[in-house]
Amino acid sequence: TRGGKGHTLPRSRRTVEKCTGTVAAWKGKYGFVTPDCVGMSDLFVGMSDVVDAAGLEVGMLVEFHIYATDRGLSAEEVVQIPDWVVAAKGRFANKGGFKDSAAKGKGSGK
Repeated sequence: TRGGKGHTLPRSRRTVEKCTGTVAAWKGKYGFVTPDCVGMSDLFVGMSDVVDAAGLEVGMLVEFHIYATDRGLSAEEVVQIPDWVVAAKGRFANKGGFKDSAAKGKGSGK
């Protein structure tokens, strides 16, 4: 059956580390996140999967885990990426001063 019961369906986490993305739509209690992963479509996110926030806003940068139900893929443990982290990434991008935890070669010391 359809209609508001997706948060009670059995879940299977698909990510080990959190992904990042941008809030594409927010309707008050649910919305969609566009993952930074190439080739992925928008993921559903419900208010019960938003951590430490009164909700999300369109354009907000977030990190999250991806999970699957029989309805498809969704986002959980959604957290806003703090503005200072976003600013640091922009300021130090391509200058070797900021280590992105999702970057290839993580932990290689280079």
